[in-house]
Amino acid sequence: MKNTSGCLTGKGKDRNGNTQIHMSAIYSRDKPVKRKFNFVIHGLLISSFLLSSIISCQGNTASAATSHPTTQPVMVAQGEYMNSQDEEILISNLSLANKVIQESGFSANALLSLMNRLKEIDAKASTTAGFISAKTLQSVLSETEQLVITYGSDVPSTWGNVQTVKDKLASIKQKIGTENSSNYAHQSSVSKKNELKPLSVANLTPSIVIDGVKQSYSQAPISKSGSILVPLRGVFESLGVNVLWSRETETITANKGSTKVTLKMGSNIAYVNGSEVKLSAPSAKINGCSMVPLRFVSEAFGGTVKWDNDTQTAYIKTGSSDNVVIDSTKTQKVNGITVKYGKHTYGVRNQSEYDESTKIVLEALKGVNDVIFGGDLYSPYYYQFIDGARWSGDTRDRSDQNRGLKSAENSIGDFVKAGVSSDEIIKVYKIMIVAGELIKGKKDPMDGSPSSIFDTLIRGISDCDSDAETYSATFDLMGYNTMIIGGSGHAEVLIQINGFWYETAAGSFKLVDVAKALENSSVIVSEPTFGKL
Repeated sequence: MKNTSGCLTGKGKDRNGNTQIHMSAIYSRDKPVKRKFNFVIHGLLISSFLLSSIISCQGNTASAATSHPTTQPVMVAQGEYMNSQDEEILISNLSLANKVIQESGFSANALLSLMNRLKEIDAKASTTAGFISAKTLQSVLSETEQLVITYGSDVPSTWGNVQTVKDKLASIKQKIGTENSSNYAHQSSVSKKNELKPLSVANLTPSIVIDGVKQSYSQAPISKSGSILVPLRGVFESLGVNVLWSRETETITANKGSTKVTLKMGSNIAYVNGSEVKLSAPSAKINGCSMVPLRFVSEAFGGTVKWDNDTQTAYIKTGSSDNVVIDSTKTQKVNGITVKYGKHTYGVRNQSEYDESTKIVLEALKGVNDVIFGGDLYSPYYYQFIDGARWSGDTRDRSDQNRGLKSAENSIGDFVKAGVSSDEIIKVYKIMIVAGELIKGKKDPMDGSPSSIFDTLIRGISDCDSDAETYSATFDLMGYNTMIIGGSGHAEVLIQINGFWYETAAGSFKLVDVAKALENSSVIVSEPTFGKL
């Protein structure tokens, strides 16, 4: 008699849709029914395999896996038989992680779950036995890859780094002998957060990303007569440009540094420092917003723009120094040294030391966007911390997640408590890492002699004074207000964020009550970059 087989699948949800139970049953005439149960709680995948391990208080994957029937032939060696069961569970968990994203959309937890499933598979593929079920795995990997290709660009940076998923996919495919996809560039947008719907280009709303951060304006960009029009004030202010509007003449005047732009509403002619520039389309008033062609508004002040037609997204990069803020028009002389940021000389003795030191900082800051927020190991948990996740409070829990959340609390906890925006937190953290790398490995002669940024960067010696000057310069070049206070043989830099002062040391930021510090014998070593204390 011929064997027959089939598969039944189903799922259930609670009333609010927060918890889902995914069930499947595979049956054949001559073999026991094979059933699987998986749970999705608030977007986080918990497999029946993991649940059974938790219940039995055993972390041994192999022993837990033996409770699952398998359709793998018995003729293989015992070690391979066990491996096939392990692999079946790993593949099933990855498949379910994909389904969670397909059905409920990307979330921080869903992204983390997907990454954890890939890490487990990569670890298995790295063993001497390799991955026996490579062909079965390949189809699920292709499904994962397609999710990343299609929707990866819509994952907010606060949820985690999609690039780590891409890297892990590439690693697995290399180990199982499969060619990597050569194109992760074709990505589609989604209609709203957590809703995955493939849309045609005609239905997409154009969006703007400036220096890696997606922008949100009261009036969205529009496509008109073959040109993308964007809200002038919104984009200019995102680029750090001062914008003035004359109601009488309906003229916009924009200034940044030595560049001045004027534009009359309804005209296709603008003036940059008095020189006429023809626009690809006339400016227009739409819903009360002044709209102008994208390329003009981004390039008028030295930025560059790239347009992705597939996602209808404009990627704007500000200037040639990757987000480094330099305004050389505002200089003054302090002790015979021409300085660019307040009265900060950074402790140097002459102009040559100042120029050489700030040049090194500028070069280092060109890589600020490449810094991984939270570091390689804890990055996902730093994003989770911003989203509201917290460590358990149990120091015996040595899991990466618990340790990562604790690390995030120590590093950026004061920012989150103060309501600092996620984009600002990420930016400031990355700048701190750049400054830390500049002083890394420098020796302290223990004689109190290092006192300037030049001592640290050029002479290779450092202590708290020269380190504070280096941090001050790094944040100054990025447009922040910094000052240095000292006392009792110690100096530290303070950075102003949203009106409050924070000290930074050992990879963390702490809120500082400056008035109280000054009452307790501290003194101002270096005045604020902007204004007075």
